[in-house]
Amino acid sequence: MRDNSDNQETAASGIVTRDQVISAIYETVISPGQFESFLDVWAEHLQGSLEYPAETPLGGSPLEHLEGAQDLGKAGRDAELQQHFARAYQILDQLGRKAPDIDIPARVRAADGLVLALSARGAVVATSNAASEWLGTDSDIAGLKERITPHSWQLLESLISSAAEGTALSDPPVVLAADGTPRHLVARAVRSGDAPGPMDGIAVHVLIEAMDFHWNARAEEMLVVSFGLSGAEVGLVRHLMGGLTLRAIAEKTGRSEHTVRNQAKSVLAKTGAPGQVELIRLVAFLVNEETRSRTGAEFAGKLKQDIRNGPDRRKLQIFRAGKRGGTPLIFLHGMLDATASLQFFTERLRSEGYDVHAPMRPGYGLSDPVIRPETAMDVVTDQIRDLITREKLEKPLILGHLAGGIYGHILAHRLRDRIAGLVAVCSGAPVTRLGDISSMNKRVRVMAYTTRFTPSLLPAVLRAGIAMIDSNDVDAFMDAQFPEGTADRCAIRQLNLAPLIQDGYRLSVKQGAAGFACDAYWALRDWGVLADGPMAPAIYLHGRHDTVNKAERITRAMPRWPEVQVRVCEDVGQMLFYERPDLVFGALKELALHRA
Repeated sequence: MRDNSDNQETAASGIVTRDQVISAIYETVISPGQFESFLDVWAEHLQGSLEYPAETPLGGSPLEHLEGAQDLGKAGRDAELQQHFARAYQILDQLGRKAPDIDIPARVRAADGLVLALSARGAVVATSNAASEWLGTDSDIAGLKERITPHSWQLLESLISSAAEGTALSDPPVVLAADGTPRHLVARAVRSGDAPGPMDGIAVHVLIEAMDFHWNARAEEMLVVSFGLSGAEVGLVRHLMGGLTLRAIAEKTGRSEHTVRNQAKSVLAKTGAPGQVELIRLVAFLVNEETRSRTGAEFAGKLKQDIRNGPDRRKLQIFRAGKRGGTPLIFLHGMLDATASLQFFTERLRSEGYDVHAPMRPGYGLSDPVIRPETAMDVVTDQIRDLITREKLEKPLILGHLAGGIYGHILAHRLRDRIAGLVAVCSGAPVTRLGDISSMNKRVRVMAYTTRFTPSLLPAVLRAGIAMIDSNDVDAFMDAQFPEGTADRCAIRQLNLAPLIQDGYRLSVKQGAAGFACDAYWALRDWGVLADGPMAPAIYLHGRHDTVNKAERITRAMPRWPEVQVRVCEDVGQMLFYERPDLVFGALKELALHRA
């Protein structure tokens, strides 16, 4: 029989009990959306475990008495609590990573552009406002048939037939030619978990989206200049944009289907598009400037990538963006946003002439994790040194976004003779005392104390957070990170950044929490001891309203390095890069002078 004396005592004093914590962690297993509620309970329990007066709020004390401590009072020594957290982790791990249910009809109805969804049997089940206006009174499949060409109707019928048979998810998207405006539509099969249907209970819908553009000489020139396509390859793209299949292109041009397919593979490789539909949308996006989105969402998934073995044979995933052969730039991502900012600024990076290499750190994306977090800094240093050598990068710039700036700072010291400089955007400062943690916002502070003082409980906490990212409650996860009323929340809403940031979440946790654990280890320590001595020039850009790393902490910490300039930007928070890109690109240009 377990001893409940601690529970009775803490319950009487109004502090969250062990049983309440245990109940909360298991509740997140059942319902991932309860993760934030669990963090609230866990935060209260941590406060009760601190060995100082309970009336002092969590983080409200400098906590000098805990400097150097390895556990946080009772919570760090509670074997039973550890067992329950471990069991919760095991259950979540056994359940596996599940894609969230996608309510396709609801998303279609809320869409801004011309979008409509068909059922697997070909009935129109949802339309956006623009699609309803486009279809007019004939808002059914017959009305759609009247708006597209006979050939396009045949393509759509074939896709619908595959959807009814449950095989459409493996079919390539098709381009439909319409009369009037919009001139082109993209139709593809998507899965939705909101209703019964084929594919073992997964409903299949046919999603149709508008895509308008005007093919002209400028379009052809853009393809040649931007991607180096040959004349024949440009012709193939033109036919694809006209709604022809590869087989139809072969018949029209008198070439073999094998030759046409090889040409298509070459076009995809040169443009970086993962498939035909992405290629078509990319070309339409670039040709028709009026359709450009502020979010850069059309570039999501467009980044080129490579998987290679690092110097220690560890697998390394590297994304590419910008202009090949341009000014070399190494991008170091944050903990959760991954490549979101690169996707947002894909076109600008190209127009500014940067050749961007963006390696995913150990445990992120598809990059192999490290066994011990304390080795991550050395592993990243070796990987970047090898990247510079292998790619023959001449004095590259380093752009460190959020937590990536910490690694960038160490690299600016260790590789100071091989790089031109560092721009760190909303990065962190070394944590030299626990009071530095107490200035962080609530969620970050709770995770920080868990990492620092109860590391054995951290895996379950992180795994519960990942379950929330995987679920339909990812919006709530982001809401907690960027609360209503903050500068960052306003920026996310105004720039429509949520889809990109959430894609970043999913990429960051592709392998679970391995990458986050490494970053958290270094972000909560005095990593500055690794950078004693001279370093390459660095510019730190920081938002006054950053709630994770206060601007005051940055300005107080950086005079330790005379090579560092700190520039605080008013009226912004962690979304500084997105809101004030001119400051970031201006700083990069300043440091580029050191490449000479």
